[in-house]
Amino acid sequence: MLTLRGPGGIVGVLEDWRSVLHADLGWTEPEPRGAIHERVAEAAARLTDNVLWIASSWPLAGAFAEELRDLERSALSIVSPPEKTRRIGQCPTLQSDGTRCGAVLRAPHGVTQVSCPWCRPTHPLHTWYAIVRADQAEQRAS
Repeated sequence: MLTLRGPGGIVGVLEDWRSVLHADLGWTEPEPRGAIHERVAEAAARLTDNVLWIASSWPLAGAFAEELRDLERSALSIVSPPEKTRRIGQCPTLQSDGTRCGAVLRAPHGVTQVSCPWCRPTHPLHTWYAIVRADQAEQRAS
């Protein structure tokens, strides 16, 4: 957490991208001022002010977006870590075209129902286990 909160973390990423944006546009170098949380807010606000140009015209937009996604994942892993789940198997639900859904079914500890993230049916956990086991047995037999 401290690596995100400290000088090289979130504030460093945002201010570095703001500096590159200014350089590419021929603007004067922004001068960081204030406490780290104020600098984060300022850099984020100035980047947001230019998001339409960034998205439509900046050659570095993809790299910028990728680094922001990585930064978001890092922050979320601390404040909202992913819930531990167990893999049940692939969703055997038949689609309208006759193919199986195939999405990976995962169940958090202690749940009594599982929903497929793609096709959305919700069934009791024991039902999913039975369906998946039957599907696996059918695949082994063929």
